[in-house]
Amino acid sequence: MDRRPVTFSAVRKRIGELDQSVRGVKRTIEISDKRFEKRLRTYKESTWFGKPDEISPVHCASYGWSNISFDTLECESCKNLLIVKADDSWLHLAFATVALKAYVIQLHESHASFCPWKVRKLGARVPKFPVLSCSGYLDALNARYQTFLDDGDALTGLPELSLPPDLTADQIEQLERKVALLQSDSEERKLSRPVLLLALFGWESCSSAAAGVRVHKDCVECRLCLRQIGMWNFAGALNDGATVGDTLQSFDLVHEHRWYCPWIHEDPAGWNRTVQTILKPERISNPNLLPIGRVNVSFPVL
Repeated sequence: MDRRPVTFSAVRKRIGELDQSVRGVKRTIEISDKRFEKRLRTYKESTWFGKPDEISPVHCASYGWSNISFDTLECESCKNLLIVKADDSWLHLAFATVALKAYVIQLHESHASFCPWKVRKLGARVPKFPVLSCSGYLDALNARYQTFLDDGDALTGLPELSLPPDLTADQIEQLERKVALLQSDSEERKLSRPVLLLALFGWESCSSAAAGVRVHKDCVECRLCLRQIGMWNFAGALNDGATVGDTLQSFDLVHEHRWYCPWIHEDPAGWNRTVQTILKPERISNPNLLPIGRVNVSFPVL
């Protein structure tokens, strides 16, 4: 057995070889627990609106609850119901504090005695953004970008995009050059900066959503917080290179995500980690950062 010490340069060389061996494999950053994803997908702004963080969709789904109608949860196993009513009395801080604590307890206690969710006593989960190699993040970015190219009509018009101040024009230009190198020789379409920015912040065309989920062609989705947004909600959709007026409602790349989404919630945020890793791969010092075809994001128990 060879016991010679492994140098960092040798590890980086091996990672590079593995990167080349899987180039072209579609990368997807998504939730690993599909049953959890199915429950989380049931929470809509129209049926679960204005709830405190302690009973947010990700917390309720962690305890086995699905949102079946307005302010109403159902356990996927025992089929018990939990109704959460937030009326005007919640405006009083003292009452709201007591009521919220009671509802947090009910997330566990409202299950039937035989229900596995009551026996397991799992805590709330928070998503964690995956740690990948430079090529892993770059290929995942390109895969999200390609979902808009596959959709075709999604490129005809986009609203103005609102960017965070810590993303610089120089970084955007560097990312454009790197993604352009991954496009096929037969691809004659000019690289679209608005579409690239959508992909950078975790958005992709809803046409790439899981099978069985009804979507609209002018819709974007985040595969981690599962938020779907119709571009028709933003006034004055525009083409690449068009100018915009002060009255145009912009699409905020960060704040349109749900608050618990790993793309914006962590420090550094998922989009920022993607930028820093792609543009400065020399900072990667962990030999376990191997590129893989499909990246699953787990939700560890608190």
